Amino acid sequence: MGWHAVEAIDAAVTETKELLLPFDWWLWAKVAVIVFFVSGFNAPSGEGVSALTGGTTGGEHALDQPHPEGGVSPTGMVTVPTVEAVAVILAVLLGAVFVILGAVFRFVFYQSLLDRRVRIRANVSRHFWNGIQLLAGMAVLALVGLLTLVIGVAAGRIGVAVLHPVVILPVVLLVLPLLLLVVVALQLTREFVPLMMIDRRMNIFQAWKTLYPVVRREWRETAAYIVVRFLLGLGIGIVVGIASLLVLLVFIIPVIAIYYAVGGITVLVGVFGGVAALFWLVITLYAVRVPAETYLQYYTILVFQGIMSEQ
Repeated sequence: MGWHAVEAIDAAVTETKELLLPFDWWLWAKVAVIVFFVSGFNAPSGEGVSALTGGTTGGEHALDQPHPEGGVSPTGMVTVPTVEAVAVILAVLLGAVFVILGAVFRFVFYQSLLDRRVRIRANVSRHFWNGIQLLAGMAVLALVGLLTLVIGVAAGRIGVAVLHPVVILPVVLLVLPLLLLVVVALQLTREFVPLMMIDRRMNIFQAWKTLYPVVRREWRETAAYIVVRFLLGLGIGIVVGIASLLVLLVFIIPVIAIYYAVGGITVLVGVFGGVAALFWLVITLYAVRVPAETYLQYYTILVFQGIMSEQ
């Protein structure tokens, strides 16, 4: 019998084609929304809040008068610390919402692929509590990993300071394997546990209790999956990066042409550049990442089903 991690490579291509082809723009749009929340996004670097809190124009002497920190100036305007505090709070809240939705939409993605029917609203309602459980479980594992890392770094510094193998060896023999175990547990929690929760209608504790003996018994298959999944992700990431760069060139060339045509940066160039960047993000997400992420999720599903079929 072959390895499930190897057999699923071609099978996932077939499953992806059957879902996404023939092309249906509305289905692709819904999958793009799911991918957006599951995979996250890289916010562009910029001035951020500081762009909102620049210097004042000349001649406004009233703004130079002392006023309480974080309060309201004598002119009745909100001060800089207040604006920054509100911006930070909003950023934290927005980040928390995206983290929660990311966990929930992982279930939405799996359920949609299993059903071969992409339903966002119904599956969000169905799996919201499962997403909260998944997020909590991964947070606990991440905390364990962080504590292990802190202990390892502290022990390592002591070992370097005293240059004694009795202190250094435990770091190498205990901390590093434990960190590796935490990383593997995080990956299986993110990728296999939701499938177990969906398939068996379990909570996260029951899912891990059921999955753990399977992983121990099929450790070779599990290890093969982790390695192949990493290589697939690396290869597809490179392809997606190249494709995204090509799409970017399509939009950036007209911006450069307008820049030189008008002789410098103008409002027109800024507006056109912003629109081009928005279109680039949308097209990259829609046309490039949808098939890539769908393939990777189908690959995980097929390997999981293959391993569970051995029971």
